[in-house]
Amino acid sequence: MNNLSKRLLLWLLLLSLLLPAHAQAMPTAQSTGSTDTDTDMRGSDGRAITDGGLSTIGDFAQAGNQLSLLPKAQPPALLARQDYQKVYDQANALLTTGETFRQTELQLPPACKTVDECRLNYEDFNNGELFFSFCANYDSIDARGYCAGDNPVSWPRPSEQIRGQLVRAREMYGFLALAEPADMTVLVNGVPTPVRAIGRTGVLSATREIANIHMIFGNEFMVDALDYRFAGGDPRADQIISEELAQLDKARQQFELAVGVLAHAFNADFGGPNGGYIGDYFGAREFDLFGLVSERMVLAIGEMADRYRQLGNDAQALALYSRAFANQYVQAMALATSAEQQNVKFYENGGFEILTNLEQLRAQAQTIHDGINPFGFVDTYVPLQTYE
Repeated sequence: MNNLSKRLLLWLLLLSLLLPAHAQAMPTAQSTGSTDTDTDMRGSDGRAITDGGLSTIGDFAQAGNQLSLLPKAQPPALLARQDYQKVYDQANALLTTGETFRQTELQLPPACKTVDECRLNYEDFNNGELFFSFCANYDSIDARGYCAGDNPVSWPRPSEQIRGQLVRAREMYGFLALAEPADMTVLVNGVPTPVRAIGRTGVLSATREIANIHMIFGNEFMVDALDYRFAGGDPRADQIISEELAQLDKARQQFELAVGVLAHAFNADFGGPNGGYIGDYFGAREFDLFGLVSERMVLAIGEMADRYRQLGNDAQALALYSRAFANQYVQAMALATSAEQQNVKFYENGGFEILTNLEQLRAQAQTIHDGINPFGFVDTYVPLQTYE
């Protein structure tokens, strides 16, 4: 190394010692990737809270002749009250949107002016405006519960993407249910209220709201399916049965989605050091709702199977029973596990209804295997002659 190179290296070393420590190494804020399903919760400093609950990396500080990295990460336990307040305000706005949709739009259709209009189901009424306002595509709902086409950036929206807004509200309330410290409070109507209690209540409210709206839609389809009137000799009998099947299948889908929302609660871990499940907070109200929608789903399946048999398609009826039985069995296991973890009686918390459903499905499938026709008789049965 020549003398010039040595002098340049010496000057660089001296310069590095004379510069302030913060000028030598300045960490940059860690950016948080945003997706369509990002909750956009932000800390008091304006930075987004990451999945790990951290807002920055840290800062270097001078300690004698050495540099040390002082942690500046802000875990959930150090979130400020205003952070939780902002999350609550957003979650409450989304939940209120869903509740208002059910209580006003669904209960009082604004354009229902005649008896014939009021008898239409929500898919047929007003070109399906209310039906598709809840979810744009019921066949494309992802694992988290969002419908295809949901756009969280535009929320809250009073008359579109209602299901997605309720799912987001449930996620945000789940975050609040894990608040630290445990005695953290936020203002609810001007009154300081424990954040964890708000989170638990909100999670259950949003879950019930989604299930209730699906049940309303399912009831409408069920009524339409069972409202057909025709005589046995009607030449349109097969066509009418096909139309009944179409309505019943739509009812089944809505009831299955309602059951799925509640069953999902037993398996969806929304975070926390020890994990947290919505089903952990279930009470009698949620278990009763689970039993109700589960029973109606099985009823719709039974009505569909009867019509398949009337059309001479016993194999399709058996396939329908088989899928339904497997689905109910899995849900029964989830319910039983949840009941055991909460030290409550499975039979008194949704277990009775779901076990009844399983037995009903098994018995109905067995009648087909036994060769019993839809009227309750075997084909070889000959009724007694009338006395004439």
